[in-house]
Amino acid sequence: MAQLAKTYNEKVIEIERRKIEDYEAGCAQLIDYSYFIDLGVVPIVRKSADKAKELLKFFKIASFNVLKTTDFLVNYRTAVSVINEKNVINSNAWVQTALNIGQQINTESFDLRKLNSYLQEIRKMTLQNPADFLPRLTEILVSCGVAFVVLPHLKNSGVNGAVKWINKEKVILAINNRRKYADIFWFSLFHEIGHVLQRKITMLIVGIDVEEMDETNKILEREADDFARNSLLPMDPYSEFLSGKDYSEGAIRRFANKIDIHPGIVVGRLQIEEHIGFERSNGLREKYIIHKKKK
Repeated sequence: MAQLAKTYNEKVIEIERRKIEDYEAGCAQLIDYSYFIDLGVVPIVRKSADKAKELLKFFKIASFNVLKTTDFLVNYRTAVSVINEKNVINSNAWVQTALNIGQQINTESFDLRKLNSYLQEIRKMTLQNPADFLPRLTEILVSCGVAFVVLPHLKNSGVNGAVKWINKEKVILAINNRRKYADIFWFSLFHEIGHVLQRKITMLIVGIDVEEMDETNKILEREADDFARNSLLPMDPYSEFLSGKDYSEGAIRRFANKIDIHPGIVVGRLQIEEHIGFERSNGLREKYIIHKKKK
């Protein structure tokens, strides 16, 4: 009788274990596993259950239920109507990936004055090729206490970038390369640097593709947008350029050359502000993908 009860209990435990494994395997199917293979953070496996185990190990969580929580990392509580479960789990997965990688990057102690002193050098990097500027950009940010993480876009994730302070001495700045135009990369970078300069040490600041966010985040986003715009195209010379109302490619090139900026950044700004159509002058906008692959 005792043996029968033991066998029964073992069977119940086994059934429950399989249910959990099936559930986690189903959740893993919502995430593009090949993305993490390409990053070099998980091994190649075939079975969904094995994919689930490897992803959970990398994310350092016990269950995908954690990534399904809308206020785990990416806060969607004010925009639930436009966000589905797949968006939430993948957005949290992208941010957690950035944080995991960023935590492994050794930096010097955060130095606000030093970071401000390097902003002009970083701005001039818009005129360089990614292969040339990326090592120096990374070196500068590390010396200022900023762990710089560039990741590819993860399918079904609405996250554009994130800033997270590990402590008062180190902050992670992460962006994705979803939109391949260089002007968008540079705006995103300066936007996130703007968030770093806000020094909201207790907050995880995430840029997401939703219309609604709480008022605090709206203010922080507007401040970061203004910082990025004014850093790349200073207000006075840009206003003077606009007053001439000459948006020809020649005029754009001359203005960009005058203020030492890539002409594609001027084009992107003109398009966003509807001074020219989105079909205009795209030949001046450079395309590249920047991806620092994890070793």
